[in-house]
Amino acid sequence: MTQVEPPRSLRVPIAWTVAGNVVYTLAQWAAVAVIAKTLGTEDVGVFALAASVTAPILVLVQMQLRIVLATDVRRTRPFADYVVVRVWGAVALVVLSLGYAVVTGRARETVVAIGLFAVAKALDAVSDVLFGYHQRLERMDVIATSQVVNGVLSVVLLTAGVLASGELLVGMLGFAAGSLLNLVGYVLPVTLRAVRAETAPSPRNPPSPGRLSLVRTALPLATVLVLSALATTVPRLVVEADLGAYSLGIFAGVSYVVLAAGNVVNSVGNAIAPRLARHHADGDVAGFLRILRFGVLFGVGLGLVGALLSWLVGGPVLSLLYTDDYAGAAGLLAALCLASAISFAASFLLGAATAAQRFRAQLPTAAASTVAAVVVSLVAIPAYGLWGAVLATAATAVVQLVGFAVVVRRITQEAS
Repeated sequence: MTQVEPPRSLRVPIAWTVAGNVVYTLAQWAAVAVIAKTLGTEDVGVFALAASVTAPILVLVQMQLRIVLATDVRRTRPFADYVVVRVWGAVALVVLSLGYAVVTGRARETVVAIGLFAVAKALDAVSDVLFGYHQRLERMDVIATSQVVNGVLSVVLLTAGVLASGELLVGMLGFAAGSLLNLVGYVLPVTLRAVRAETAPSPRNPPSPGRLSLVRTALPLATVLVLSALATTVPRLVVEADLGAYSLGIFAGVSYVVLAAGNVVNSVGNAIAPRLARHHADGDVAGFLRILRFGVLFGVGLGLVGALLSWLVGGPVLSLLYTDDYAGAAGLLAALCLASAISFAASFLLGAATAAQRFRAQLPTAAASTVAAVVVSLVAIPAYGLWGAVLATAATAVVQLVGFAVVVRRITQEAS
């Protein structure tokens, strides 16, 4: 009778994660809007380039340790192993991002911008693995609070830096400072208190199989997410190379609107992941599929609603958020939302496979989707401009949806 928890208990972590992600996403939006309104579209392009360069590296070094920790419901590894491996990865993120910027011959200001963005994301990566501990306990309120603190501090300090200096780099220094204050001032203290409270009655910890063993376990999942990040990044890089920084600024600004919905989808996925893992570990296929169906329908519905709203009021909203340069991109936004409906459904299927800790089975689909992104981007963007980037995004999503659906079907068949 205690095996299945009441549905309302799942609504609480979902509510917390959605609230935290909404505030954090609005803050990220505000950061892009501040740059667009005070510095111009080209600086939005530089900011987007920094995000695009660091994104695949970030996913690689993170190795999705947060979700591995959160779904380790049997607690087979000590918490400290996850933290140490993540700190190594955070250092590697900064080094590799700067190395890429230098080797590719970027301008000095662009190199510094990429470095500052990488530092901010490295600090967030350390916070992220600590989130995994709270996520396993379904204490999503802790994670949501951190997202609010981080989002508000980062955008406020970025805005202060930009307004005081008129320089993007000073603003990005403030952006990184927000991440640092969040980690040191909130996430670390609350995590230490939680660990002490949980381990005090029972000091027994599982023996460590070794940190390299943890890396080997998480590496397939890291590879999957790197390939997925590359599939997202490739269209932007091709746009920047073929159409220029201005066009990338337009596409990035529109994409951040879709990213907002994507963050909500990820928040729901993070909230239901521990429950999916428990259902799978208990052999409860019906419970596993019930939660998964909810996630897929939620993702598709969110994408479709976004497309409808974009078609009706997208132009005025983009002008309000950014500048009049974006007013003509409403159709582009609606098309990206339609593609996102497919992508959101695929992300929940990916999350289900991850909750079952089937990491290697995801690799073929991730590789195929990346190939689709590269091929369609190289062919369609020179021919159709930004609409070609939308086609590349949609093609990637379709491949992911089909591939991850096959993986989930095998998981449920084996468990039946």
